[in-house]
Amino acid sequence: MNRGFGNPVLTSRPSEDMPAHRDQVPARHAAGAPEPLDSRHERGRLPAAALRIDERLVSLRSPDSFEADQYRVLRHFLRGAAEDDRLQLLAVSSPAAGEGKTTTAVNLAATLAQSSGARVLLVDTDLRRPCVSSSLGLGSSAGPGLTAALLDERLDLAAVGRVTPFNLSVVPAGSPLGNAYQILESPRMGQLLEEARGSYDHVILDTPPLLLVPDC
Repeated sequence: MNRGFGNPVLTSRPSEDMPAHRDQVPARHAAGAPEPLDSRHERGRLPAAALRIDERLVSLRSPDSFEADQYRVLRHFLRGAAEDDRLQLLAVSSPAAGEGKTTTAVNLAATLAQSSGARVLLVDTDLRRPCVSSSLGLGSSAGPGLTAALLDERLDLAAVGRVTPFNLSVVPAGSPLGNAYQILESPRMGQLLEEARGSYDHVILDTPPLLLVPDC
């Protein structure tokens, strides 16, 4: 990400950092928390394609679970940190691949989107190994994404974004790029992030691993 934005990077593994006690019984159906995804599907309120989302996305599949509660704790901390300085854009990363950064980014974005009236955008900036679309079950319907918007200034976020059934907007990475670093450090990336700031309350970036490539 461009250095001038001055926003923090959140590394994954939230369960190790959350202060909640494991012997506590999580509150069931807390205010603003939706029903489990499987129940809503049985009632015919969501298309069958929505069940293709990754089972690790507990904020969507099992919002009343203990694991989902941990993301609500994280949301609470983020709101507290933003009281004095608006925390609008947040990058989620990890030292290496396979450590759960995408799972953390999607769960956090989904949890933020559960707040009434919240406008939340999730952007997959891992242009080498994008995972957001597959984890949310978007599949081939994801279409053009961030890559296309970076290479073609005629495309804005609305042109490459996708609206999900979860009150969450997503910009998929699009076609993988071998020269991701050069594309991400371009002024165009800064323009798109400024556009996101003007349209959304929270912008979550799923970024590449910190140690493997220079992209993040």
